[in-house]
Amino acid sequence: MDVADAELQFETWQLADLAGSRISVETAIQAGIYSESNQSNIQSILGWKTTPDFGTCTVFPYTCLDGSRNGYCVVKPRKPRTDRNGKLIKYESPAGLPPKAYFSPRFLEVLKGDIRSWIVITEGQKKILSADEAGFPGIGISGPWGWQKKRTEEQRKNNAPRELIEDLAGIDWHGRNVLLIFDADPRLNPSVNHGVAELARVLSERGAIVYIIELPTGPEDENGIPTKMGLDDFLVAYGPQALQDLIFDQTADPSYIEISEYRNQLVNARKESVGKRIVCLDRSPTGAGKSTADIPAMELA
Repeated sequence: MDVADAELQFETWQLADLAGSRISVETAIQAGIYSESNQSNIQSILGWKTTPDFGTCTVFPYTCLDGSRNGYCVVKPRKPRTDRNGKLIKYESPAGLPPKAYFSPRFLEVLKGDIRSWIVITEGQKKILSADEAGFPGIGISGPWGWQKKRTEEQRKNNAPRELIEDLAGIDWHGRNVLLIFDADPRLNPSVNHGVAELARVLSERGAIVYIIELPTGPEDENGIPTKMGLDDFLVAYGPQALQDLIFDQTADPSYIEISEYRNQLVNARKESVGKRIVCLDRSPTGAGKSTADIPAMELA
């Protein structure tokens, strides 16, 4: 399907929705995204007994690591339903199936190429498609905990090891550079941070080199509170080069200094603290020279 034909099959709102995340029609074609308005077909895609009138839906097909379709699709309805709290449910997933990983179109090329290439992991299909188009292919998961197999109550009680879902477990992570880039949200959610940290730990145990990249929050709302910033939001606002710079800043090797200079800095910090009503926590490692640095400070005191 060429671009002109693809644009004809999508409705205006779908094209605007893709463009709003900096996803071109070309990338949508490569990802196999299509428009579906037949409610019976949508019901079949989701495996539901009945479905409300969703209107036209954008369908995101999922693939295996060899690039073939695996039959799993997520849909974004034109007329989404709401949950019991009145919140819109933007995406619908197949019923009764465990979550799967969404591989962006160019991710498979990365797996076959240079092992040092970055692999981005973020939440959702559109965010990773936006990153793919910007030159950062990778994997979209269904949420900060969407990477792990469901655990039984007994497994949770016994703190059983967390396991990657099959799609992710099938990847050789050894030596891979992985960037975990999740939403920046001013509303603190310990579960999100915990999920991302656990994913970093599990991938590291499999030999990956993992970095958690922190996005800035979005612009302030009418109440002066910063808004949420997702990966696609960042790319729309600042562009691919800004993401490249952000990644470089947060993954660059730290600068090193000689141990003698480090110990001189400790001495100066100790002496500068004399006479001040402050509490300091020194987390220098064993052998850094903390005790030795205390002597000139005590003499000064």
